[in-house]
Amino acid sequence: MEISEEPNFYLYNKLGAYETDLAILQEFFPDGDTFRDPLASSPDYMSWILSETGYCFICLGLLEMAEQFLERANFILLNITMDWHNASRSYQNLSDLYASQGDLDQSTEAARNALNLSIHAEDKTYECYSNAHLAFAEHLRGNLVAASEDFKKAEILEQEINHTIYLLSFRGIQHADHLIRIGNPVYAREVTKVNLAISEVDQWLNIISRCHRVLGDLDVNDGDHNNARKHYYEALKIARQIAYRQVLIEALLARGKWAAKHLKIAREAFTDLEEALNYATSSGFRIIEADIRVALAWAHITAGNKEKAKAEAIYAKQMSKEMGYYWGNIDADEVLAEIEKA
Repeated sequence: MEISEEPNFYLYNKLGAYETDLAILQEFFPDGDTFRDPLASSPDYMSWILSETGYCFICLGLLEMAEQFLERANFILLNITMDWHNASRSYQNLSDLYASQGDLDQSTEAARNALNLSIHAEDKTYECYSNAHLAFAEHLRGNLVAASEDFKKAEILEQEINHTIYLLSFRGIQHADHLIRIGNPVYAREVTKVNLAISEVDQWLNIISRCHRVLGDLDVNDGDHNNARKHYYEALKIARQIAYRQVLIEALLARGKWAAKHLKIAREAFTDLEEALNYATSSGFRIIEADIRVALAWAHITAGNKEKAKAEAIYAKQMSKEMGYYWGNIDADEVLAEIEKA
């Protein structure tokens, strides 16, 4: 079994070594030219190489590079090998990619394609994953009832597949974020505690980091800033050990927003948020860029610069409106209302 194949995904989950995996995959392309077809003994292996290359680019924050590889893989999977199972997985990755880039219509469409393919393949595991992808796409768009329903469908399948009552891995993180937003922090904490425990056993580093980030968010909501600090520190420590750009940005954003909005410590907030913004803008993470700009607005309020705060909030709101990003609009309006009160 290859070190990046299921079920271990050793390079991915246990080492977070996406750069190493990409370097290995590039060896399959003639002269390292990834625009050419990889050298493979069959279309099955060729589609796998293309799909994994695209996934590595996503993890490394090279979003513009990722789409072409996933689409090339999909062409083989749908037209040559008729591999509905792996085509579903590829569309799940596309859904994540489009969501990160702020193209929520395409993210939703890709998730629906993933779901339809998983059903066609009679694959309960990918049906679970696809429902979670669809749920999160709906969550970002503000279709909260539909999102909750799709998360529930995924949860039922998770129980059947993995014998746990909660969603695990990345889908568990997304479910917890959704639950926090809709006002169910108790259930979000239950989901995350189980997700963390299982991830620690299996050493899924990116999920461990994200679980600590979510637990930090929950502690902030409870006013427990001592525990929040511990969780954010752990989330960021792990995120800096792995080459997964989005995980690092999320950890920096969470800690920076906490420092700005709750601790009222502008210097610490700007340090984290400016680093996060640099990564987000250079990589093309537009959804999270809107979130960072909202957090920067809170930092400017703390620093006493009302005009800069307003400018960041307005920019975030404009971005969110263009993308159809529901929560970006909500959060920007909250900052603008605070500015008007000041």
